[in-house]
Amino acid sequence: MATPIDLGAAEALIRARLVAIVRSVAGVSSQVHDYWRNVTHEATRDLLFKDAGTGALHVWFVSLAFDGTLTQERGLGLACDTLVYDVHAYMAVKDSAESEKAFARKVLDVVTKLNGSQRLRLDGEALAGVSIRDSGPVQMPEFNAGEIANVLVHHARLQVPVVFSAGDC
Repeated sequence: MATPIDLGAAEALIRARLVAIVRSVAGVSSQVHDYWRNVTHEATRDLLFKDAGTGALHVWFVSLAFDGTLTQERGLGLACDTLVYDVHAYMAVKDSAESEKAFARKVLDVVTKLNGSQRLRLDGEALAGVSIRDSGPVQMPEFNAGEIANVLVHHARLQVPVVFSAGDC
């Protein structure tokens, strides 16, 4: 019989690893949150969404996907799950600085890093308690513009599927 998976513990571990990988990419904002944040007031926006180094609005969120979040496979001696995560990125528009191009480069750098970390490892370390079988390939179903608390922003949504188990999968 397959070892049962503690989905809550696995989800927390995977989410933390995804946040660490996003933060490790050069040029990514100091503001990388491990859950979806929503603000409507400028003071809160500035506190939670502005990069400490540049002072510009530039923020990333890692959260469970809004749709198709969990699939499970069970069989004789088999327990394999897939969680899908959304990684949202926002950066203030500054047309004179061609900010769309800079934003696209940062987003694609994160895609490259995530695709290069199929087992969600940094420097080769393993994750205790969960066997990551695969992650990715990363998809980018959205690249557009929007508004956060009266600031025009670039937005990208990446989707990262992560296949994991507590034993063989």
